[in-house]
This record gives sequence, structure tokens and C-alpha cells, in this order.
Amino acid sequence: MCNIRRLLPLAATLALLWCAATTSAFAQVYTTTVTSAGTGVTDGTFGTNKRSGLGYSLSDLAPGSNLYNYVAVSFTASSNATYYFGQTQAPVDTVMVLYNGAFNPANAQTNAIVTNDDADPVADHQAVGADITGIMCGSPDYCPQVSYALTAGQTITLVVTTYLAGAGLGYPITFYSSGGGGGFSGGSGGGGNTDPGPVDETGVSS
Repeated sequence: MCNIRRLLPLAATLALLWCAATTSAFAQVYTTTVTSAGTGVTDGTFGTNKRSGLGYSLSDLAPGSNLYNYVAVSFTASSNATYYFGQTQAPVDTVMVLYNGAFNPANAQTNAIVTNDDADPVADHQAVGADITGIMCGSPDYCPQVSYALTAGQTITLVVTTYLAGAGLGYPITFYSSGGGGGFSGGSGGGGNTDPGPVDETGVSS
């Protein structure tokens, strides 16, 4: 016979364990907002052979005459893990490219590892393990997200550019990372790095 009174404490324990696991996942998400170029943050233009529609193939980054504006920020991993990087804020429809090491605007294809145009606000953000809110890159569906396995001490560069050649790209731009510890470049004296800390389940910095 099923004993309801005995099952209730078990259900409560399972609920607490679920909440603890969820909170732990949320605590791994960090954000930073860049408001200008400076130490660790660069901007400018690069040329590709693609007039529009970046974010689908790395081959589209081959040098060419179509100019794209960009903002680049570096990130150094502090642990061996699969990291997720994305955006929650940009003035226009953006594209993200992850580079192993430095970004060379004279050849945007060099060191490029992965690129993305639009992340799915539901499926892709669930993979991160957090409820990321306040998303707006021209539209809530136009913010990119990429992922890659990094090793402790590895530095990558995240480049944000536009979907269309010649489109304006301004500030502020907000990045997030998840999957392991580490830090974005910028900070006092350059880049406008606010780095407010972990994001909780409501998307509010804590």
C-alpha cells in the first residue's frame, strides 16, 4: 500500500535537490558590457567576399571588398570546459565569430573556429543552463551564440559584426559566457567592462 505521508518528505527532498542543481547551473553565467574601445576591446572594419548573410559559414570570412564593422573582446578560460558565448544586447542584428587567439582584421578567416548569426532564444539558451532574459539585438531573435571546448589558460577573441555589409554597429554590446570560469578583457580605463557577476534564473545580475 502506498504511504502518502512517507512519500511527501521524499518529494520535498527531490525538489530541493533540483533547485540546488538549477541554482548551480545559473551561477556559471557571467555577463560583461562594453561601451567603448579601449584596453582589451577593439573596433574597426574588415573586408570579406560576402555582401550579406555572415554567420553561416567560416568560408564567408575570406578577404574581400565588402566592409563590415566589428567589435572584438578577448576572453581567457580558467578551466577545461565547453564554454558558451553569446549576446543579450546590441543595437542591430549581429553575428558572432570565435577566434583561437587573436583576430586579424586584414584576414577575418585566420584563426576563426566557429560562427553564428541567430541563436534560438529557447533551445540554445537552455543548453547554456540559464534563463537568459532581456535579449535584444535589433530583435529578440537576432542575438548570436557560439560554443567551444577551451582549456585552462586559453585565450580566445570574440568578434561581433553585422549581418549586412556596411551596417552600423555601435555600443553598448553585452556578452555572456557559461561553462567554466574565466574573464573578459576590458575594465577600468578601457572597454567599459562592467562584469557584474553571475546571472541568476531571472537574468538579473547578482
